[in-house]
Amino acid sequence: MKKETKKKTTKAATSKKTTAAKKTTTNKANNIKKAETTKNNNNKKLSYVEPDNNMPKEVSKKLDLEKNNKNNKAKNNSVNNNKAKVEKVVTENNSNENKNKEIEKNTKLNNIVNTKEVKKEENKKEEFLLQNNEMTNFIKIILAVVGIVLVLYLVTYIINKNKYPDKEDEKVEASIQYDQILVNKVLSQNKNEYYVLAKMKDDKYNDTYDVYVGSYTYKEGALKIYTADLSSAFNKNYVSDESNLYVSNVDDIKFSKSTLIKISNGQVVEAYEGHENIVAHLNSIVK
Repeated sequence: MKKETKKKTTKAATSKKTTAAKKTTTNKANNIKKAETTKNNNNKKLSYVEPDNNMPKEVSKKLDLEKNNKNNKAKNNSVNNNKAKVEKVVTENNSNENKNKEIEKNTKLNNIVNTKEVKKEENKKEEFLLQNNEMTNFIKIILAVVGIVLVLYLVTYIINKNKYPDKEDEKVEASIQYDQILVNKVLSQNKNEYYVLAKMKDDKYNDTYDVYVGSYTYKEGALKIYTADLSSAFNKNYVSDESNLYVSNVDDIKFSKSTLIKISNGQVVEAYEGHENIVAHLNSIVK
């Protein structure tokens, strides 16, 4: 009886142990299944199944490992996101900087082009102004020269008019009214009484003589006045250093300077040598 009772007691204990083991195994299986179900239902989300006191250590470690992996993954994702944001900001900043550099470069190029255009316009204006100044200066020079010539002419006119009053006004009308003859004919003209003006070519008073002679020819009862050019080759034999004027033979006559002689009946009756004497006598007969 004792043996049977002992066996029954042993069987009962064994049965309890078996039942407890089975219950524990079942609880482990249920916990594992529950963890897997929770993992699948919360995909891509951080979840953590608190280990049960009855959960085996392997399962608890596995769950802790998964929790740590998820936390690390979340941290890595956060770091990666922050890194991506930083890279995006850096990229945008670089892009903006490049744009600013491009804009600055284009601005500088535009400024250079505008500066060149402005310089071209300024050079054109300067060239135009320079040409105008040159033309203006040229015109001024011409006007100045013309003015000087006119002033000199007026001064000369006034001087001559004061020196020979009322004679210069008659210059236009005082065209040459006398004949030119050779020296060898000075004593043999048809007139009984006349004048002969023998002139040297280089005498600067020849024009003055012409003015007086022209005025004299318009005077009533004026004598005929002939001229002889002492510089002519035909008259060179009658030019000498010393004058010989009062002659009866024309071959003996000699002139040393411009001279006005008066002929009467083939004889030299009056002689005026040099410009002062000639002008003085012409002035006296013009009055």
